[in-house]
Amino acid sequence: MIGNPHPPASAPESPQDDGMPAGVYWLALLTGFLVAGLGAKSVLQDYRLIHKVSHWEEEYRPIPARILRVGVRQDVSEAKDKFYPDVLFEYFPDGKNVWGWRYSCEEEPKPKAYWEDRLRSYRIGDTITARVSRFDPRDAFIEPRWDGMARVYLKAMLGIGFVAVGLWLCWIPAARWIRSFFT
Repeated sequence: MIGNPHPPASAPESPQDDGMPAGVYWLALLTGFLVAGLGAKSVLQDYRLIHKVSHWEEEYRPIPARILRVGVRQDVSEAKDKFYPDVLFEYFPDGKNVWGWRYSCEEEPKPKAYWEDRLRSYRIGDTITARVSRFDPRDAFIEPRWDGMARVYLKAMLGIGFVAVGLWLCWIPAARWIRSFFT
């Protein structure tokens, strides 16, 4: 006969050998760390923004300021109907001249008419009240108003989802290695 009709019996597989190459487990582990780390970074940024907006009375002190520029700007990378407030104001915390540029914590693009309506009451040279951080005098804004909290909470929940998926990806190789250690 040319061939053996009965192939030799192969060695039985060990319980920890699931047929998956070790490189796949290392890739899962590294991907898990990356996804969980980026998710955690996003959640931390969202937490800081939520904390800043919800505790601005405690962290920011009112200081008189003067408007140097007020208008609406459009980024060249944005769509044609997306605009931002363009303000510049100066204030003097601790006797030092500082320029601020944030209108509010709200930095989402909106239609031009929205920002023109919000900025209508401000004129160049007007004295206003700026809210200046007690910890960093360069961190200041004019209006404490924030309308976009739903977006921030949704983004934080998405970040928590990324952390969960990343940890799950890390658990896959960790469980295999733990199982192989005890068998």
